[in-house]
Amino acid sequence: MKLIKEEKIGKNVDDQFIWSFDVLENGVYVILISARCKNWLQNYKRLFNDDDLAIQIDNYLFPEIKGKKREFASPGSWNGNEIKGNAKDVLFLLPLRAGTHKIKFWVDARPILEEIKIYKIDENETDLIKSGIVAPGKFLDVIFKNLKIEKLEIKARAEIGSKLEVKIDLDNIIYSRGFVKLYKDIVIRDDVNLRSS
Repeated sequence: MKLIKEEKIGKNVDDQFIWSFDVLENGVYVILISARCKNWLQNYKRLFNDDDLAIQIDNYLFPEIKGKKREFASPGSWNGNEIKGNAKDVLFLLPLRAGTHKIKFWVDARPILEEIKIYKIDENETDLIKSGIVAPGKFLDVIFKNLKIEKLEIKARAEIGSKLEVKIDLDNIIYSRGFVKLYKDIVIRDDVNLRSS
């Protein structure tokens, strides 16, 4: 995996701000966007509105905008009432053609765009932890778009009282094996089997 572009921004982003980048060859890329959003209580000077952020990469809007108030509450978005002023990283893995690409930011209130990184994946297997892309201890969403995934392994650790979700919206998914390891002080059993809902 190779870092091809990085920009530390660290400031408020305006609605429909566009950030452009070029890729030299067709391939699969990781776009990491880190942003910080305040909740309604932290924004008391702004009439108690929380910060929200969603992005559009070329023609793909992640996620769909819900309602007139642009309530971004699905994976791939930043919702201030959920992350409460903390930074959240969202990784988008998708194929891109050689040329110029645009990221458009859909904003409600005043989120802070921390940084953007673009990586080119050169191998068939990608380990986001070993590659150093994923920073431990941060809120994180990983979104796959227009990719055929043959094998996906997820390892995660969550603090007591925190929330850990795995959402998969693929129609033809086959679960060969899966379990969640839980601490014994939370439940009596050591693991919980996963099943399709």
